[in-house]
Amino acid sequence: PIWWTTVREALKPQPSYEERKAELTQAKLSAMRREATNFYSRYPGQTWKNIISLGDMKYERDAVQELSASRVANAVARTVGSDVNVKPRRERLRTKACVLPGAP
Repeated sequence: PIWWTTVREALKPQPSYEERKAELTQAKLSAMRREATNFYSRYPGQTWKNIISLGDMKYERDAVQELSASRVANAVARTVGSDVNVKPRRERLRTKACVLPGAP
């Protein structure tokens, strides 16, 4: 019966905090990579220059940093990742930019 499937799912061991965070980071990274690729492939030879992410979770900031680090090869990319509190103060909304160096 359908209700038994729901009960079995509810009784399954739940992932740890770190496992769940990794899963959410990978999901966000996949979505960000797809969107950035679509955006930066509109013109031939266009390189990734600016990547901005505003979110309320640390895994979103981690995903944008990983996206930028894994993508940038011979260019300098400006990456801004900010995790914003639900009720942020004005000072908290300031973003910090990180300039990533080219390939070593």
